[in-house]
Amino acid sequence: MREYIESEKIATVVQSLVYSYTAKGNELMRAAIDKSPHPEVKGQASMALAQSLQTQVRLAETMRADPEQAEQYEGFLGKEMTQHLLNADLKKITKESEDLLERVIEKYGEFQHWRGTLGKAAEGALFEIRNLAIGKVAPDIEGEDIDGAKLKLSDYRGKVVVLDFWGNW
Repeated sequence: MREYIESEKIATVVQSLVYSYTAKGNELMRAAIDKSPHPEVKGQASMALAQSLQTQVRLAETMRADPEQAEQYEGFLGKEMTQHLLNADLKKITKESEDLLERVIEKYGEFQHWRGTLGKAAEGALFEIRNLAIGKVAPDIEGEDIDGAKLKLSDYRGKVVVLDFWGNW
């Protein structure tokens, strides 16, 4: 952070930090957002931090629901990060993630991402946060069943539904 935070090449580093669930990883992504003079670095860091924060929210929810898993995660995350996640305000973290994704869409959407552009990737991540979480109403899906008959997911509201998406590519 001290010597390379202003380098354009740090964009690759911050992209890989999406899988870092540590305070230091978060600190480096935040520093890149705040201190880099390069818009692409700011965009990549914002996207990576948003995704990392959402993963941290899911980890915290899992640990809160099952204390035994919290013990297992502590070996991976470390005691400090585990305690941070167990005590964190998950709504606040989710809001920060949403704000970062909105900023990516608004300011950095044209830069390349492994999913096409940062804008498209951020739109997908934002849709997931807002629409595909446990307890949310599933978006309506239209298609054909295995026999070719048309179906709409909303026709089954109130019933238990198992969806199996698959492709042949």
